[in-house]
Amino acid sequence: MDARSALERISELQIIDVRDPDELEAGFIEGALNIPLPELPARIAEISADKPVLAVCETGQRSYEAAEYLEAQGFNAHNLEGGMWGWNLRGLPVVEGEGPAGSAGREWKVPGS
Repeated sequence: MDARSALERISELQIIDVRDPDELEAGFIEGALNIPLPELPARIAEISADKPVLAVCETGQRSYEAAEYLEAQGFNAHNLEGGMWGWNLRGLPVVEGEGPAGSAGREWKVPGS
């Protein structure tokens, strides 16, 4: 699912951020539940089967794996295409993380620029 579509449907989605906790310092989508990808199988009970899932990561690769796994488990799951890179490049709203001094507020740039 692209970022704009995700934002339009945000109220009907449960957002699962599969990044590691330290990655959230750069910002995350409000209301997201952080379940790092390696922990997903053990924590699957924390995800409701009654609401579509939007899996989120930095670039969309890990969240693609998460969405595929959740689909195989019977969830209606979607990957956020482009991950938080794409979300931030479009200027969509984020909650700024609070981590160690100097770790938050990282600039989002197109890879290779």
